[in-house]
Amino acid sequence: MKYERCIKQVNVHPVVKELTETRLAWDLSTDTVAERIGCSINHFRHLENGSNVPGFRVLNSWADTLGFEVTLRPKK
Repeated sequence: MKYERCIKQVNVHPVVKELTETRLAWDLSTDTVAERIGCSINHFRHLENGSNVPGFRVLNSWADTLGFEVTLRPKK
């Protein structure tokens, strides 16, 4: 994907990578998405670069903001 060059190459969860690629494709700033999901800009940037792992509430809000739905699967 052409926006992938903007994503820091670290160990980022595939769901976070997908959300980040969608944000970039829609040309939304980190500030805008952070405000919409109710977290600080610094925290959101750490989530996107893999420094922090999002909790379910933040992940769900982030996905909802970008038009995704998060569902949980039971562990096998």
